[in-house]
Amino acid sequence: MSNSVRGEVSITLGGSQFKLVPAYEAIVQLEERTGQGSIALARKIFASNFTLKELTVIVTSGLKAAGEPATEDKVGPMLLDEGLLNPELHSSVCKFFDNILTGGKTDKTEGNEEAAKSLI
Repeated sequence: MSNSVRGEVSITLGGSQFKLVPAYEAIVQLEERTGQGSIALARKIFASNFTLKELTVIVTSGLKAAGEPATEDKVGPMLLDEGLLNPELHSSVCKFFDNILTGGKTDKTEGNEEAAKSLI
């Protein structure tokens, strides 16, 4: 089970529940592996304008931060099986990025709302 207070997000892959953790290491890894910053990736995810490779790197990074022995070679096919625009999958990845960008804060301050609007 994920800990929403820490910004963890539940994700279902292959019929099993996992969690994505927006830890520093995960963020650095996904930025390095994609060659893009978190905000640029978030824009792509929120707009459903991402590549399979980008989505695979993002999910693998979050799973590894949760202590899972995830590899891109295993995660990529699982994402395809779920469906790249599966509403639950897409929601989980969007929440993961929301937590990356807001520090996992659940309160909606005016600054966070303005920052979120600027991404679209």
